[in-house]
Amino acid sequence: MAELSTPLYEASPCHLFGSGLLSDSVTFLSFSPDGLYLVVGCADLQVFVLQVETWAIIRVFTLHKGPPTAVVWARLRMSTCLFVGDFTGDLHEIMMGHSVANDKQHVYNIGGPIYALAQQGQVLAVSAGHVVSVRTLESYATNKLVYNGTKVFQEPSAFVVNGDSTSPLKPIAISLSFLASSNILLGAYETHGIVIWNERGQSLKHILPRAVCIGGACVSPSGDRLYVTNLADGIDVYRLHLEQPQRSAFETTFKTSIGTNLPVPVTCIHGGLQLLIGGTQGQIEVLSSADGFAGGWTRTSPSYAPRVQTVAYTCVDGSQRLHYIAFGAYEKGKQASVAIYRGIEEKMRAPAIWRPSSTSLSEAGWHWRLLYSMGHYALTAASLVALVAMAWLSMQLFELFRDLLRFLVASAGAVFYILWRSPEFPPPVATINPA
Repeated sequence: MAELSTPLYEASPCHLFGSGLLSDSVTFLSFSPDGLYLVVGCADLQVFVLQVETWAIIRVFTLHKGPPTAVVWARLRMSTCLFVGDFTGDLHEIMMGHSVANDKQHVYNIGGPIYALAQQGQVLAVSAGHVVSVRTLESYATNKLVYNGTKVFQEPSAFVVNGDSTSPLKPIAISLSFLASSNILLGAYETHGIVIWNERGQSLKHILPRAVCIGGACVSPSGDRLYVTNLADGIDVYRLHLEQPQRSAFETTFKTSIGTNLPVPVTCIHGGLQLLIGGTQGQIEVLSSADGFAGGWTRTSPSYAPRVQTVAYTCVDGSQRLHYIAFGAYEKGKQASVAIYRGIEEKMRAPAIWRPSSTSLSEAGWHWRLLYSMGHYALTAASLVALVAMAWLSMQLFELFRDLLRFLVASAGAVFYILWRSPEFPPPVATINPA
């Protein structure tokens, strides 16, 4: 039986960021693709970049017009680039050099609040106002990206609310994701459901939401599931078909007490085996992505904030494989902070998907010790079954060989008997020639 790896999370945060540095709610969190950096956006117009290993602040950017609302990392031509959107509709392009002196920043006004960003290859997708568009990043010119035009994607139709046709509800895409390293883009709308577009911006599929609104959304690493938090009773799961997007549809709902009428975030963790969700009581929780079963691991904001605003996850390979979970709550004032938890993989033989925070298997609880014992029992039982099967197969082969040998002996005897009973050939007749 192959060994399984499972992260063992510490009981207390490995780092609590923001004490005295933040004065308003955390708006976004995002780990870099390599897991070495964490970017933190705050409603007080600040954007921080932390080094994960030491949690030292290596960059601080201050926006001037509006709070940061969306972020995406990009790796372009050996340079690390941060795209940050703000509430006034400005897109901040931050090219990070080897030092602060080498950083380059450029600002483009997209128009309308920027709600979501996504990047795939040389394509940058933006949800700004009521419009979803993409921009192609072509080349550099004096350390500045050149955008080759803008393509506006087909949007779902606005609909009337409570019979008031004078002010129809317009679409707002709160999440954008490219599916499975392709140019197929998925957008989750606050009230208009889910839309899948091809690279030309044509709508391939529009799925109406099961619940009234969508609070947060994430696509599984395999690209075949979409998980969205509704504002009613839990997480809605949609099956996605990359080859035939028209077949994508609602699948099920994981019932869980995430609170009502408030948007909460969700993201996939541990290779897509689990979901990390925020709650309206300042807590985070881990659920199985297969059936929504709670894994028994929860954490609460140190300041007991009313709602978790954003969550993030990454996994870093090194001498040990480390997992990091970060979350920020909706709270104003000096108590605003980001709690970061660290998990270390532990080799074990129990078929466990998730382990609660503990320091050893003996402290993990009776149910995990039972699973561990059951793993050994299952291995022993499987070995006995294999031995019995091999013994039975050997007996069957022996009987087959014995029957074949009997057949060959009987055949040889029959042939010998036939030859022995056959009449002899008559002797030759002598010919006498007359003299």
